[in-house]
Amino acid sequence: MHSLFAPQYSLATFRFGEEKSLQIKTSLSSSTDYDMTGAIVWPASELLCWFILKHPDFFRGRRIIELGSGASALPGLVVSGLASIVCLTDGMPELIEKTVENIDINKATFAPGTSVSAHVLRWGDDDSLAATLHEEFHGQPVDVILGADIVVWENVLPQLFHTIGRIFAHHRAAAGGSNPPVGAEGEAAWAHVPCAVLTYQRRFLSGERTMAQLAETEHFRVLRLDALGFLGPEEKERFAASEHGVDYALMVLMPQ
Repeated sequence: MHSLFAPQYSLATFRFGEEKSLQIKTSLSSSTDYDMTGAIVWPASELLCWFILKHPDFFRGRRIIELGSGASALPGLVVSGLASIVCLTDGMPELIEKTVENIDINKATFAPGTSVSAHVLRWGDDDSLAATLHEEFHGQPVDVILGADIVVWENVLPQLFHTIGRIFAHHRAAAGGSNPPVGAEGEAAWAHVPCAVLTYQRRFLSGERTMAQLAETEHFRVLRLDALGFLGPEEKERFAASEHGVDYALMVLMPQ
């Protein structure tokens, strides 16, 4: 392991109203070590779970890949109750080992017949991505990319956006060259595939500028949705008060 201090994992319960409850092995102490930020469940991950559960029809039956899922893979495990194929990925083998354990713990919550797997995937590694897509999706297009707080490190954003672009290209090839329609706004716009749904905590203005530049370079259409607008009053209050001054973002990327 690259970190001098290996995270200590314990079982924690994550509840989303009456809709969903999962048991997750996670570290309860945070780390900003580059390699081990995925050891804990960050609030943006729970926010993405709520987004999934508030829009079940969009995710039902979809083929989904989660990037930077970390040990918990919480959004990916939540969407496994709706989707047909879910592939959970992270660049750290140590974290994927825990992901596999969390898959096994929560398999009773998956939709009947849903395939859920975990793979080591480093952003920017096209060969590894191609092998993962072939193994898990068998030539079928990936419909939705999920990512929760995976834009923390500005230096890896080019690799992340490149990988998203390659997944979009895979969808286009597998679906016969079709792209989502353009021109619609709000939910009508993002409710097409393929798309990437990313939740994150805004930290640095420079990171926002870098993402805007990369989206233009990769020819992505960017939609900014109200990060808390889909939440009920109790949920909204919890995220608004979780940390003083925290600003959450919800970004949807689509190919132009």
